[in-house]
Amino acid sequence: MVLTKVKRGGFPPNLYRLLTDYFTDRRVGFIAGTGVVWKRSTMGCPQGSVLGPALWNVLLDDLLRLPFPAGVKTVAYADDVTVLVEASSRAEIERLSAQALGLILDWGRRNRLAFSPAKSCTMTVKGRLQRPPIIRMGGDSVRTVSAATVLGLVLDEHLSFAQHAQSIGERASKSFGKVSRVSAASWGVRYPSLKTIYLATYLTTLTYAAGCWYERANLHVVRSALLKTQRPALILLTKAYRTVSTAALPVLAGSAACSHGGDDSGQD
Repeated sequence: MVLTKVKRGGFPPNLYRLLTDYFTDRRVGFIAGTGVVWKRSTMGCPQGSVLGPALWNVLLDDLLRLPFPAGVKTVAYADDVTVLVEASSRAEIERLSAQALGLILDWGRRNRLAFSPAKSCTMTVKGRLQRPPIIRMGGDSVRTVSAATVLGLVLDEHLSFAQHAQSIGERASKSFGKVSRVSAASWGVRYPSLKTIYLATYLTTLTYAAGCWYERANLHVVRSALLKTQRPALILLTKAYRTVSTAALPVLAGSAACSHGGDDSGQD
């Protein structure tokens, strides 16, 4: 199947011959005692394969080119496929989703790939629907969630990014918080080194995919979540008393409040 798609994709003849040789007489060996048991392999690739992801992209490219109905768009990264459905009513969402998932399941059967309804979820970025649409995949209902993680970005049904701010803030705080093992108010790592660690761990983690959600930092719920997780990190950085105000901590640290964004490198 992969070779057919490679040939159809217009790959150079030398690469096609190389891949043909790669897929010919593939065997997997299992060492048992002093002997080796061999079995012919017709699918899969070794863990950590360099070529495997490229071949997977060749295979999955077909799925993205399926004739989906108007209002349906697919996005894929590695083996995660996201189906976006735009419609003005719940009935229309259900109809378009059924058509799109039907095409995807048919494609999977042709390519000997299975999609798991149990590992799938649906989320409605909604206006004022009384209940979410009922989405089925191969006869099984797909669970409805109020937030979904896509490439590390937590999307909620109102696109407020409040849950993302809380999740990413806790992860960043936990990462930088490990410094507490080697530093405290009266001993340990000095400020210049702590500032470098703060920028490399806490701030780098916190600003992941910030281009997608930074404008939402103006929302009270998002700003509160960010400042709540930044406070213990700044106390550790400045070695300040726990009674110091949240507003004063960024000033003491020479660092912008995380809800304000901007360049926090400390350079002019």
